[in-house]
Amino acid sequence: MEVNRMTKELFTNEILIDADNQRIEKLLLNLENIIKWNPEIKQVATIDHDEYMILRHGGALNTTETIKVTQRGNTIEYESFDGTINCLIEWELESLSRHQTRLKQTLSLTSTTALNGVALMLKPVIRNAFKDNLTGIKRVVETMEAIY
Repeated sequence: MEVNRMTKELFTNEILIDADNQRIEKLLLNLENIIKWNPEIKQVATIDHDEYMILRHGGALNTTETIKVTQRGNTIEYESFDGTINCLIEWELESLSRHQTRLKQTLSLTSTTALNGVALMLKPVIRNAFKDNLTGIKRVVETMEAIY
């Protein structure tokens, strides 16, 4: 069932990764892998096969949140809810060759709260943190032998 939601896009980051898109998909579709590429994540608990609760180290806007993972074609979505700020992260994979993929990451706010203004003011900081996550994904995908 398609969910109709209002979103406000904050930014898009992208990176080139020397790997095929199936390898990146595998990493992103299993959110338990987030600990490998996002140093802010302290713990991940599986709620359902596509739904996870994550706990971050202090200092994040969302110290705890629930994330639902879905895939639509070449896009993987992380819908974050039950946190201070609800958001949607879209990961778009574009295969450039057999062994190179462009990964785009778009962050959008999906709820209207007073804290959205804080997120807008912190946009450059948040964007840099998310860019660091892209670099972490690149490192994991290009250097780890097995991804589960």
